[in-house]
Amino acid sequence: MENESITDLRVIKTRQAIKKSFLDLLRQKSFSTITIKDIANHAMIGRGTFYLHYEDKYQLLDHLIDTELKKFSDIIQPKAYIHNDIVDDQTLLHYAQKAFVHLKEHDSFFQSMFLRDDIPAFRTKLQQHFLQKFNKEFKDLHITERIDELDREILLIFISSAVIGLIEWWVKNGTIQTPEQMAKKLQTLLTKGPIHTLGLHIQNKTT
Repeated sequence: MENESITDLRVIKTRQAIKKSFLDLLRQKSFSTITIKDIANHAMIGRGTFYLHYEDKYQLLDHLIDTELKKFSDIIQPKAYIHNDIVDDQTLLHYAQKAFVHLKEHDSFFQSMFLRDDIPAFRTKLQQHFLQKFNKEFKDLHITERIDELDREILLIFISSAVIGLIEWWVKNGTIQTPEQMAKKLQTLLTKGPIHTLGLHIQNKTT
């Protein structure tokens, strides 16, 4: 049993070293130019050791993206701040802060993903995670039952695209603003919408 624990710990440490080396390299060069030899040398392991854990760099990338996005999407909990058709703005703010703190703590991953144009699958997978999470939670809350299928799809695409755009802007600009500041901005955009956030008013004209 003790030997198994030691082996498991070695596996975990080796995979952590591989992932860290891979992310470090992604911040230096494009994904297409990174080789298994580059990753192995940076992680100070043999190429044979790498292949014990991953088939190739594509499997490593997919595993890394899926693992990190699962952890991030688990933080998004609409059911925690929506009750009886009422949004608790302070609870929304709390979860938004948790999300941005997570992004800040894992900025090496998100910077590597957003700054590399040759990893288009990342943005697609990120949006898929958002859409799946919003779809499930809104259905559980019986929110989207009130609107038709097309409106629901457009609404979820609009929300997820806006949030992803905000995250990408923040990450690409070096996460200078604090997670608290970004959470407050997101809270305002989600609760007031872009028109009211700009200080504009809507004029309803009847024909």
